[in-house]
Amino acid sequence: MPPAPAPFRLLPCILPYALAALALQAGAQELGIPQASGTQQVTAQAAAAGTQVFVMAGVPLAADNRVSLFSSTDGITFTSLASEAWAPGALREPVIARQGSEYRLAYARDGGIGLARSADLKHWEALPAAHTGNASDPQWVRTREGELRLVVTIAGRPHLLADGAAQPLAGLGAGAAIAATDDGYVAFVPNPTTGFVELAQAAALQGPWTVTRQGDWAGWGKAGSPSVVRLTDGTWRVYLRDEAEGRLWHVDSRDLRTWSAKAELGGVSGVVGALSVLTDERKAYAQATAPRGKPKPVTWDEHSLLVDGKRIVVWSGEVHPFRLPSPSLWRDVIQKMKAVGFNGVAFYFDWGYHSPAPGVYDFAGVRNVERAIEIAEEEGMYIIARTGPYVNAELTGGGYPGWMFRNRAEARTDDPAYLKAADEWMTQINAIIARHQITTGGGNVIAYQLENELGKVEPKHVRQMEHLAKKARADGITVPFFHNAAGRLPDWAPPQSSAPWANRGPTDLYGFDGYPGGSCNVFADPSGPNRAPDWGIYAQPGPKAGALTSPRTPGFAAELGGGWFDYWGSNGTYACTAERQGKGYQRVFYGTNLINRITIHNIYMTFGGTSWGWLAGPVVYTSYDYGAPIAEDRALRPKALALKQQGMFVQAAEAALAQMDKGPPIEPSSSRVKVYHNVNPALGAHALLAVHNPSDLTTDDSFTFDLATRDGSYTLPLRLNGQDAKMLLASYPLERQHLVYSTSEVQTHFNNGARDIALLHGRTGERGETVLRYSAAPKVEVIAGQVDVRYDAARGDLKLSYVHDGLARVRVEGGGRAPLLLLLADEAASLQFWTQKTSAGQVLQRTPALVRSATLAGTTLTLTGDTSQASVIEIWGPPFAAATFNGTPLALAPQPDGSVRAGDIPGPATVKLPDLAALPWLRRMDSPEARPGFDDSTWQKVDNRPSAAQTWTGPERGQPTLAMSDYGFHHGDVWYRGRATITDPATNQLELFYGAGGAGMIQVWVDGRFVGQHELDTGRSFPETTDSVKLALGALTPGEHVIAVMVRNNSHNWNLMADDYHREARGLISASLTAKGGKRFAVPIAWRIQGRLGGERSRDVARGPLNNGGLHGEREGWHLPGQAGAGWTRAKSTDAPPAPGTYWLKTTFDLDLPQGHDVQLGLAFGDTKQVRSARENRALIFVNGWNMGQFIAHVGPQRTFVIPPGILNPNGSNTIALAVTTDGAKANALEPVRLVNLRTARGGVPLELVAAPR
Repeated sequence: MPPAPAPFRLLPCILPYALAALALQAGAQELGIPQASGTQQVTAQAAAAGTQVFVMAGVPLAADNRVSLFSSTDGITFTSLASEAWAPGALREPVIARQGSEYRLAYARDGGIGLARSADLKHWEALPAAHTGNASDPQWVRTREGELRLVVTIAGRPHLLADGAAQPLAGLGAGAAIAATDDGYVAFVPNPTTGFVELAQAAALQGPWTVTRQGDWAGWGKAGSPSVVRLTDGTWRVYLRDEAEGRLWHVDSRDLRTWSAKAELGGVSGVVGALSVLTDERKAYAQATAPRGKPKPVTWDEHSLLVDGKRIVVWSGEVHPFRLPSPSLWRDVIQKMKAVGFNGVAFYFDWGYHSPAPGVYDFAGVRNVERAIEIAEEEGMYIIARTGPYVNAELTGGGYPGWMFRNRAEARTDDPAYLKAADEWMTQINAIIARHQITTGGGNVIAYQLENELGKVEPKHVRQMEHLAKKARADGITVPFFHNAAGRLPDWAPPQSSAPWANRGPTDLYGFDGYPGGSCNVFADPSGPNRAPDWGIYAQPGPKAGALTSPRTPGFAAELGGGWFDYWGSNGTYACTAERQGKGYQRVFYGTNLINRITIHNIYMTFGGTSWGWLAGPVVYTSYDYGAPIAEDRALRPKALALKQQGMFVQAAEAALAQMDKGPPIEPSSSRVKVYHNVNPALGAHALLAVHNPSDLTTDDSFTFDLATRDGSYTLPLRLNGQDAKMLLASYPLERQHLVYSTSEVQTHFNNGARDIALLHGRTGERGETVLRYSAAPKVEVIAGQVDVRYDAARGDLKLSYVHDGLARVRVEGGGRAPLLLLLADEAASLQFWTQKTSAGQVLQRTPALVRSATLAGTTLTLTGDTSQASVIEIWGPPFAAATFNGTPLALAPQPDGSVRAGDIPGPATVKLPDLAALPWLRRMDSPEARPGFDDSTWQKVDNRPSAAQTWTGPERGQPTLAMSDYGFHHGDVWYRGRATITDPATNQLELFYGAGGAGMIQVWVDGRFVGQHELDTGRSFPETTDSVKLALGALTPGEHVIAVMVRNNSHNWNLMADDYHREARGLISASLTAKGGKRFAVPIAWRIQGRLGGERSRDVARGPLNNGGLHGEREGWHLPGQAGAGWTRAKSTDAPPAPGTYWLKTTFDLDLPQGHDVQLGLAFGDTKQVRSARENRALIFVNGWNMGQFIAHVGPQRTFVIPPGILNPNGSNTIALAVTTDGAKANALEPVRLVNLRTARGGVPLELVAAPR
């Protein structure tokens, strides 16, 4: 094995000095940007920070009643330190201080002032309350003598808590931030009447206090929540919150009289509410936040990764937490992945999901990605971090934030403006990733992706990649770097690659993607299979050889297609894709990858989820089910159970699979079969894969092949029937046994105390034989099934012959080896097995239920899982006297083979749902913007500002800039109102060029009269996303006329080809009002534009930047739960539309679903057996204020929408609001809407409701 690259050889030396990512951020500023970019590298403030670290405690606006911690080296730009670290219940106004070696939190709560302490700023412990009466506004004060004191507001006045008493501070107002000065004390006091922060001073903390500055004395405007610190150079810094807009600011002064201009804080402004800041000594801070786990170096060779010297196979699946907006359910998905044999998970991180505006980053609530990482770690999964900046992932803009659509930089190059924006994101996300690395002892992150599918390697792209690598290293990322090469392009291979065709870059590993399974045809027919390619050691050398592009690093499939996405207007292919890329595909294609020595294997997607809100790119609709093993409703598809067979095998045979070389070629007896042959040089074990030749054959072929191992020469009989492949082991150490060969596939094996247990499986009805080596004839007992037993004394071979039928059980004892229980399963029996590792040893179960976890404490085995029906369970494992399933005791019956059996696991209870059609619905017309007299005086005026739109969608010369993103509106609906004065009565033709993404649309009114609508391309995988429309306006009299236009932007293009396609304009692009046959743009139009409330400054922080567009009802909050108010009338959901445009439907209902169940509901429209209908309407679906997708009746194919528990309250009140857009025709009324039960299981994971602010 070659030595690890230099960064990893040095890890044991450098880690003690790099215990916290924050301590490395100053280096990031210095090293992050190449000289060629010309960008400022380090701010004066950061240079002046010296030995200080700034720690902020704040309540995230997206996670009320929780405290998050943030840190900064300069006190200006803060990054996440511990997301939602303290949640004791209702709390407000947290303040933080250091006391000795610990940190203290004080906070207001119902019934007094709470206290908590922590040694590491992550794990907090409650302390006795500081005050149990009616109190608020806690503030820590460090006295001039160095003592830490707490001041709180009681009865409207500040009091000092000391020795169990509360002493009033004479002359001081409530909520003051107090600090000791050289000759006394100073306080910054919010005045509740004026809204200004006043200055007060006193010689002693107890007072008397004198207000010395009043009004807007410092020019800060109206502000609140002051917090004050002193820098090492004596400068005072005050932190303030603009209560009107929620922004956070800082101001500096040397003398408390003259103050710097207000400057906005980076990272936290707009997403954090009440806060306080302390300055901490850097060394002490680093010690407090140092990782507590054992650092494990990551090295590699051509075979595999090694973690702490141990070879591993990373069997990973892709999951996007942002596509499941119910964080407690992330554990559900990851536990299911673990249960079906995965040991790793890959996370994409969507920049745009976290950043509504430049410098603003939110990692709380549904965006608390640290929670997803921690859940994966708690479940024992390796983590592959895929942070972007560009991710693609069928996301709007490929994952860029909305504000990047108005950034004119050339993306994915070394353009300084792009690198500056990318650095901003990387600083934030890397702070989280860095503290969860396996190399530092912080967690399980094992690899880090620098960029995604960058297929250009010009110098500007090379410099960008070098920059990203330097930035990540400077941010404290120490795990191996990789890039995901699209379609196995030979790009961004490690510098040491010896492949002559490789394009090298700043990576440690070469990763690639591939989607070899193909897709269903347009009729949603799976048709025939594709051929499985060789992308590893059996590949033909060349530019698309896959792993051979980097011969000295492990084979790394960063994305191996586990399905495919579906598009607007298709015939609905997800179920078809799940069938096409089902168990046969998995066995053939994934098996081919394994035998090709792909030892880092990531299946994209393993759980697809939901592109809720405006997440989806133009090429997909709301559902991102992907045909994945775990369906959008979180059910395990049949293919997931077959995948479990492979996953359990990979975990059991990891030592053999992690170090394989090609073995001697094997010639099977049939030309329609191919047998791959590998040998593990360290173990002497052989791995074989039998597939059809070519692998897309689906014939039924029986054959034999000869195999020579150190055990001798043998002829093995085998059968392949249909799309199938078989992975076999020979000369293999099966725990304390020696497996000569088996024509059954190994599923798992483990040491069970005095005996070994091995589970092998085969296709139902097919013959199998297993040969084991012994020094003397063993005693064999066939406990169940029909098994022929023969012993060859000359060789020492025990040969077992059988037909796979149910579950055969064989006990073998003696022969010079530990006893063995051999379980021989057919297909149906094999799919019911589950296994987990406990501190006492491995546990194995057979049950139709899903088994999530097993723990053995004392003599009690505790199992958790899900049942969709009453189930029987059989258990093998360490000794135990009692067992429970989801807390219910099991009645155990011992079985002859040493297992125990219980038949009393109950299935789910009955679920009753309300009939939405029978509920009272309220209706209200939207689109008031279409009326001529609508007041648009507060709208932005369209002007000639420079546009960031791509050249071919930029404004015509001499015409205004109309693109919505240039005005800070990026998602959903946008409105334009134009005024034009007509002098020629023949002027009656309006030509509009617009961009609106896949299935986007435009509606137009003139003087309040609806003149028509137009929809963009559908029914193709890659639709056109811009178009033009000509509208005849009829006779228009001379004078002023009002044109109203609504554009629904169904998302921004990706930037897959690095051609700035993401900056294709959205909204109107050009508008020409003219006479037919006349000059274009003949009549000037003065436009105004309006979009989402607040633009880039979201007013709904909890739901975030992708929840809403610019419908009037959205701006007014009609989508939110709560009372509808005036203007609503009773109606049926199926009533005819009241007028062209958008109207709202709203209803409220209660749910009372059975406790201890996972009930997944959906919202269905019309006949769900059809993919579309003749009615032309579209509806935005809001559930408790959350935008859960868009239904387009005449486009389809989606007619059922998954609503995750947590978004829905399973035991309380819920509100559905539908924004229905039509042309007003009666025939285009909405179809019946109903709640449907997609899946019910007894079990699940503890559910937390997602915030639903009103």
